[in-house]
Amino acid sequence: MAIETQTQSRVKPMRLEAIDLLRGLVIVVMALDHVHDYFSISAGVFEPTDLSRTTGALFLTRWITHFCAPVFVFLAGVGAFQASVRGRTKTELSRLLLTRGLWLIALEVAFITPFGWSFQLTWSLIRLQVIWVIGCLMVILSGVVWLPSRLVGWVGLVIAITHNLFDGDRGRSLGPIWQYLHSMQFIKASEGHTVASLYPIVPWVGVMMTGYGQGEIWGWAAERRRQHLCAGGIVCLGSFVLMRLTNWYGDPSPWTPQPDFVFSLFSVLNVTKYPPSLSFLLMTLGPALLALRWLEVETRVGLRWLLVFGRVPLFFYRIHLPLIHGLAVLLSLLIHGDAAWLFRDPFALRRGPIAAASSYGFELPVVYLLLVVCVAVLYPLCRWYGAMKQQSKHPLLSYL
Repeated sequence: MAIETQTQSRVKPMRLEAIDLLRGLVIVVMALDHVHDYFSISAGVFEPTDLSRTTGALFLTRWITHFCAPVFVFLAGVGAFQASVRGRTKTELSRLLLTRGLWLIALEVAFITPFGWSFQLTWSLIRLQVIWVIGCLMVILSGVVWLPSRLVGWVGLVIAITHNLFDGDRGRSLGPIWQYLHSMQFIKASEGHTVASLYPIVPWVGVMMTGYGQGEIWGWAAERRRQHLCAGGIVCLGSFVLMRLTNWYGDPSPWTPQPDFVFSLFSVLNVTKYPPSLSFLLMTLGPALLALRWLEVETRVGLRWLLVFGRVPLFFYRIHLPLIHGLAVLLSLLIHGDAAWLFRDPFALRRGPIAAASSYGFELPVVYLLLVVCVAVLYPLCRWYGAMKQQSKHPLLSYL
């Protein structure tokens, strides 16, 4: 037991830094996705993954953002396990997950949807996205943490692997409840109010439970953990290549040959995110596991600034949307003299009203420049909040 404790003590700092670095990296990539939503000249005109209209740069800009949600959800499961080994009883852990989960659900609906996305308090379009689904998954996890962590992990892995068996007609035969849990849905709650369930629970709960089951490896000796991460990443990527190239299983949309090799490769990579197919999860989590292994090898001096974001992910998420949205309004006022069309959800803009501001938008170099501006503004704010959170240790800060 003494040797085990010493080993855990030695690996803890680098272990936590690797997780925070990866989380910080995908947070910045997430911001790129949202900057693109508000500033790209192609936003609302066509999807960047539409191979009949996109360019290589647009496709890759969208494709790289696919890594965000799987990494967030997987690391949330890892974090839940980490909380269980920090002196908390099962009852305390269950209560923590339940209250945090309910808080995240409320935060998505009450703040992020109306203020972050649309600057309106009408709730005409309620987006149930990654914060909402992580909240739901934490509520579910609060009940299953009483089971052995390895069992939770294996059940999660089975869910992630098999859920595509119930796509299409087979899934519809299971009734509407399954459709709500498994597929993206647009639900008309009342006249003028729509609920967009973009992150269905079933596929994502498999990811979080798998992350929870994998949480124990961060208590192993460093070399054993790194070998495990490397093997897991290779298995995920190998399985993705095998299943995707053969169109055998794992995604409801098969890839098809394109006029040239690059776009044929894009077709292979153009997997289904809503809901996340098995191919989508393998394609994103495989590199994530390899990245965790790489980030543990030595201190990555050039990436350490990402720790500031990775240690306060919810704070970053809460403030980055109003910042990006506010900057879009400011630039629209300066360039066009009007920004009324931006006081609505950008998802709704893709359904027609974008035509009212067809001249608005920028090419990708400007989009990336605006991303740098937003990250530069967010950095001191996140650093201040992280320092305050560390100094205060007030339990309520963990919910903010």
